[in-house]
Amino acid sequence: MSTLTAPTTAAGPDVRRPSLLKAEARRFRSRRLIRNLFLLGIIGYVATTIVLFTQYEKPSVEGLRAAQSRVDELVLEQTQYHADCIKTTPPDGMTADDYCGPVPTAADFGDLSNFLPKQAFTLEQNLPVLSQVFGISLAALAFLIGATWIGAEWSSKNLASWLTWQPRRLRVMAAKVTVLVAVTVVAATVVQLVWWGTGYLLASTRGVTSVPVDFWGDQWAMQGRLVVYAVLAALGGFALANLTHNTGAAFGIAFIYFAGIETAVRLINPEWQRWLLSDNSIGFIDRKGWLIQWVDEESFLGVPHRIFLSHWGSGLTLAVAVTVILAIGVALFKRRDLS
Repeated sequence: MSTLTAPTTAAGPDVRRPSLLKAEARRFRSRRLIRNLFLLGIIGYVATTIVLFTQYEKPSVEGLRAAQSRVDELVLEQTQYHADCIKTTPPDGMTADDYCGPVPTAADFGDLSNFLPKQAFTLEQNLPVLSQVFGISLAALAFLIGATWIGAEWSSKNLASWLTWQPRRLRVMAAKVTVLVAVTVVAATVVQLVWWGTGYLLASTRGVTSVPVDFWGDQWAMQGRLVVYAVLAALGGFALANLTHNTGAAFGIAFIYFAGIETAVRLINPEWQRWLLSDNSIGFIDRKGWLIQWVDEESFLGVPHRIFLSHWGSGLTLAVAVTVILAIGVALFKRRDLS
């Protein structure tokens, strides 16, 4: 009796298609320009931090005494001027008090810290402002990275060859966008956390750490919005470069819009400012939103106008603008002949 056995096949190599996201992440990491931009950003942050540590100083007892002496000298000097003014004859229809004003006091010269050689770093005032500075700087860098990330693919004709490996165009584009968003979120979050630690160290060693009760809630919310703003900037650069197939064209469009179109809109109809990207950027990242004010000079009394841009409204406007440009570029990419 013979037994039947199933035929065996020679074991061939285990060929597996690599992950598209991993491949795009490696391509992103290997871009020399992107690595150089990240390095430039790190150098800029370190240099700025060093400068900040040299520009602020916790007030010493001697410094406060010197500042108080300077204020006392100014008060004495202005008091003498006031006494001499009182002795003069005021113009017709005015009293001496109206003409010379009240007797000067130390309160007229502001806070005592204004007379210190170096200001103290305060969490309440300096941390939010510099958080915005770093956040906006990172957003500009993210715009540049997003534009060059897809712009280089078009200029080098790599997209056509890339589609021979993965012919699903929307999947390729989604992978590129996902990698860009993930890297931007991580980078922006790290920058805001590092700056928070740096700012607290500055306040501890060269200033004041006391803040109001509601300070940290507003501060963390603003820093979170700055992370989202960096993502929107990166996607905006990506969308423009993908639409025009050129990194330089994306920069040109951005420059023409912010330097030319927005200026013209403000001159033509100030009420349209509520839709401008720069005003909505301020409304989105500022701690209290953005109040647009102007006066209708054509009216008899000059009627004042006010429009308030909230965080949610401004963020929605920015998101819609970026999404529309991105969607148009992706739709054209899906249909366009790349050969």
